[in-house]
Amino acid sequence: MSVKLRLVPKGKKKKHIYDLVAAESAHPRNGKVIRVLGRYNPQEKITFFEFNEEETKQWLSVGAEPTDTVYRLLSEKGLLPKIRRKPQTKEEKEKKEDKEEKENKEEPKIQSKDQVDIKTDE
Repeated sequence: MSVKLRLVPKGKKKKHIYDLVAAESAHPRNGKVIRVLGRYNPQEKITFFEFNEEETKQWLSVGAEPTDTVYRLLSEKGLLPKIRRKPQTKEEKEKKEDKEEKENKEEPKIQSKDQVDIKTDE
């Protein structure tokens, strides 16, 4: 089983506070937690994010995968590099290439009404 670092919602309705936790990836979002590492509150004027840096580094060193949001938060704190690029699948690459081909096709574009020959029945 792989371990993920993720946010678990806590608190009241529409006023969530999130716990940063290390949890098995197979467990549901609010399921069993291995370890609580920190807390995140996006509701305040200045977002509040505190975590145990040593434990978080330890979990990352043994192979725990952060979710996208956790990765962004940890990179803002300087624990991880800023850019995270997901590897593209073959399907995603093909879709991107098809989109670029469609954009690159040259179609006649009308600049103004004077350039168009309009035939009228006169």
